[in-house]
Order: sequence, then structure tokens, then C-alpha cells
Amino acid sequence: MYEFDHDSLSGSDMQDFLGCLDEYEVVTDSRNKERLVPSRHAWMRWLIEADNQLRALGKSNRYLYSETLIQPVSWGSDQVRLASHPLLTRLEDLLADLLTLFGNNAFGQHYAPSPYIDRFLRSFQDCVYLHEAIFNGAPVMTRERAEWAVEDLNERLRAWYHQLSLPDFTYECQRVHRNSRDNLKRL
Repeated sequence: MYEFDHDSLSGSDMQDFLGCLDEYEVVTDSRNKERLVPSRHAWMRWLIEADNQLRALGKSNRYLYSETLIQPVSWGSDQVRLASHPLLTRLEDLLADLLTLFGNNAFGQHYAPSPYIDRFLRSFQDCVYLHEAIFNGAPVMTRERAEWAVEDLNERLRAWYHQLSLPDFTYECQRVHRNSRDNLKRL
């Protein structure tokens, strides 16, 4: 069994603790039939992993460059798409996971997002390009629209990085940590 310090439970401590729990659990439905469903602990592991990725991304302060991202669909074509890039892929994956976790489901209604996740969702949840890329794959578009998409993504990144540097964000992180610590002591 994993040992941890009750006074300072970190995200990695929580990951280690949840790692020993099963990914699926048996539930009995209204017809008295047992079935396997994803465990809520698996959702918590995903949430903690997404939070850790956002913390790392927030420290990196990286941007996208249209010169390297915009590539023609075929030689001589006016149609382009954004090429695969680690930062772009990470944004797509994080947004897809977080929209799934905090969408219209029981999990999202019972768990408040961390300050990192909350700020990320505020910045990116209505991004047209990311929604298209997540649900339909990288869209084919004109060069002007592709440049606008990269500019829009960079503007959202800039706004998100700025939100992470504000004093109210630091206060919110400290408040969440303090509340978590107090809740753990009450248990």
C-alpha cells in the first residue's frame, strides 16, 4: 500500500493512491444485473494527469508558428491544413479530455475544476479550430483561414498564460490547496 504525508497531499500522491484502485467497478442496475463501468477513480486519475499537463504547459510559455504549421494539402494546392505539432496536439488532447470530463455528465456536476483547468476551459472551450480538429480531424482550409487559426490559438495561449500570472490565480490555487488540506484533516 502506498504511504503518503496527510499534511501535504500532492497531485502525484493522489495519482499513486488512485493507481492501486481498479479502473472498472461492478455496479448493479435497476434490473438487478451486474455490469462493469469505468470507475470514478479512473476519471480522477485523468483529471489529475490533465492538471499536471496544464501546469507544465503553463510554465513552458510556448507558442505556435504559422511558418512551420501551415502546409499544403497537395503540391500546388491552394488548400492547406495545420501540420502535426506537439503543442497543437497537446491542446487538442487536453480540450477533448476536459470537455468530456466537465461536459453534461455526473462527474462534471460534482467536481469543480482546478484553477488551471478552469482557466484553460475559459480560454479554449469555444475555439472553433480545436473543436473542428477534435471532432472531425485537422480541417482543410485556405491559407488566410489557417493563418487566422494560428493567430487565434496564439492569442488564446497568450491570454491563458497571462491569467496564470495574475494575483487572483495564485490566491485561488492557495485557497484550493488550503481547502483540500482542511478537508483531508477532517477525514
